[in-house]
Amino acid sequence: MTTETYLPQIITIYTKTCTQAYMASCELGTGYSLTPWGNDTIHYTGYDDGGVEYILPPEYELCEMEWGSFEIFRRADGTHCHFFTENNRPAIINADGNTIILSMA
Repeated sequence: MTTETYLPQIITIYTKTCTQAYMASCELGTGYSLTPWGNDTIHYTGYDDGGVEYILPPEYELCEMEWGSFEIFRRADGTHCHFFTENNRPAIINADGNTIILSMA
């Protein structure tokens, strides 16, 4: 039986601010994202901070999905991890309910 050793990944996390939205009550505000803001549209305007690098622990990996979005998965079992904000910092929560607050690179 072999055990693979993984190094932590450095990932870029963007603080995105939506200043105009189609459903303003649900979509306005600031949050973290694995992708930059992109282009404004007639229904959506906003901006991002240019991104900050964070360390993703070696037990997790950032994957680009076939439709172009990025998601975080736990290597051991391939489960999807949710991305959110904890104590004003980006964090992930795995299928076991464990929260991992990410550190800046």
